[in-house]
Amino acid sequence: MPDPVTTVNAMGPTLDFAVKLIDRLRSRARSGPLLPEGVGLNVNHPVVGTDGKGKAAGVSATFQDPQTVLEPDFTDAGDGTWKTTVKVVLRPAARGGDIEAVSAGRIAVSPMNGDWNTGPVDQAATSALITGLRP
Repeated sequence: MPDPVTTVNAMGPTLDFAVKLIDRLRSRARSGPLLPEGVGLNVNHPVVGTDGKGKAAGVSATFQDPQTVLEPDFTDAGDGTWKTTVKVVLRPAARGGDIEAVSAGRIAVSPMNGDWNTGPVDQAATSALITGLRP
């Protein structure tokens, strides 16, 4: 897990990519909506390098991996109270998911809607949108 300074340093490359992505959306929208109604983009940028200022290895169109990384644990203290802790539970990343991409140092761009992931049409549109986009 990166330290807070490294994470803050990673905001620079993350913001640079966000500007590129928004510029791409605006240029393709031609004064229309940036994305189809009801569709958003979930963007996950890796922390790269020991200082967090490194460049991502690329950009991937992904889906949101539904695994839960943090799991709560409740223990009865025996006095009418409960002790709550959170543990990290790592599972293998789903192939083609955002966790797999970020773990490989790539920026993950996942189309999403109110039901979490969208279907193959939005996935294909996202893939076309990011084609040639660089970190």
